[in-house]
Amino acid sequence: GPGPVGDPSPTSSVRESLRRDNEADNRKICPARLTGPINTPADDSVHAYSQYSDEWWYYSSHLQSDDGDREFGFAQIVYTSLDPQSGSPIQYVDATVTDIAARQYHFGGRQYAFSPATVVPNAFDFAIGTERVRGGNGRDIVHSEVVDGGSTYVVDLKLESEKTPVLHLADGYVNYYSRERMKATGTISVDGKVYAVHGDTWFDHQFGPQLIELSTVRSWTWIAAQLTGGRELLALVVNKQDGTQQYIGSYTDEDCNTTQLGEADFTVTATGSWAASEGCVYPLGWDVRVPARGVTVHVDPVIEAQDIWVPGMDRYYEGDSTVTGSHRGKAYVELFGFCAP
Repeated sequence: GPGPVGDPSPTSSVRESLRRDNEADNRKICPARLTGPINTPADDSVHAYSQYSDEWWYYSSHLQSDDGDREFGFAQIVYTSLDPQSGSPIQYVDATVTDIAARQYHFGGRQYAFSPATVVPNAFDFAIGTERVRGGNGRDIVHSEVVDGGSTYVVDLKLESEKTPVLHLADGYVNYYSRERMKATGTISVDGKVYAVHGDTWFDHQFGPQLIELSTVRSWTWIAAQLTGGRELLALVVNKQDGTQQYIGSYTDEDCNTTQLGEADFTVTATGSWAASEGCVYPLGWDVRVPARGVTVHVDPVIEAQDIWVPGMDRYYEGDSTVTGSHRGKAYVELFGFCAP
């Protein structure tokens, strides 16, 4: 986990204001069931490997200790896939903690299970190394142990969806939906000291023959923002190998009404960069505009160094971020394809 780098994160008073706003947003509950090409809770479950060769369940959380002293970002991503060499089913998980007070980012290393995932109707249940993920239909429990740089973070969260699941319109190779605001409660242990925490989690689930789609991709920038007033914004820009771009987005208002966004509806412009290492430069800092919704915001990582590196296999960015401008809030940003391999 790299130490403090870059400019200071937003002041504590700004983040305290955002925390109060998010707690007010949590009072808005929109119970509804996603219908159409994706159906929940049935599609919460693991899908057949013979049909879907790459699938993931993704949590990104903004957490505050109940005593107000500490803030954390927490990401946990479970993957199921087929081993490219043997063709056998495998599972693996990446988990990270952003310790905002310490201005440190911790990735404990990828953990594997060389076996098929357990198939649970209308739900999921993963046990991979120290990581546990169980749930379905918007009520989930996660456990994570991130050991890195001499520090140990143990995360236990109970998550409950507070808004309608949102379908994102991608293409025939990617089935994609989100629970964009889940209420999170639980604990984080930092080197043995336990903090009761609460906050907001964004959940993503993608499945389908995604390896076909991934073979056409050069890079992407994914921004998932929880805004004040109970609003959520997804802005995903995919750069293809052939030089074209794909825009996938959505804006959800406080009453759970979702508007799908395409290339004509939003822009994402990087305003800076961060050289993680030689030959690995991430864009960093983004202006995001959705003119029809009056959204003109800037997204800034709370610290620069928030990349996941699995030597020889994967390197991508999962960054806890703050949103300022016409709307305030918090976001997670994923950057893929900016570093080899």
